[in-house]
Amino acid sequence: MGAFTSLLESFVAKRKGINYLSAVIKFVETHGGVQELVNSMSNNGLQTTVASWLNEGDNLPISAEQIISFTDSDALKSLADKCGMDISAAAGLLSRYLPVIIDSLSEQGKLSKSATSDLLFSGQELFKGKLSG
Repeated sequence: MGAFTSLLESFVAKRKGINYLSAVIKFVETHGGVQELVNSMSNNGLQTTVASWLNEGDNLPISAEQIISFTDSDALKSLADKCGMDISAAAGLLSRYLPVIIDSLSEQGKLSKSATSDLLFSGQELFKGKLSG
């Protein structure tokens, strides 16, 4: 089982009736989409981390504390509430999944053309390509 399949399964898996994929998508959309999130991270000192996700090779980790440092507290609280967890745990959820999502939506060091602010559409296209291939 590949890392992407594992990620997809964990997103779709429900805990207490919560769909983490839907919650993370709403979070990213709250930040103006994938591109705006990448810009926000880069503007907050995480250029090297973001570059590792966009380029080939290993993805550098991001900590929950780093997520909290650049994230709008209301958006993070909303994610935490939707997932039935505290803010720290919600930031941990993002630190686990954002590197994989952004890496999966990038080509040759840049976000792919399909990685628009409509993450739901991009994600469906990405999942379709990965699951049917």
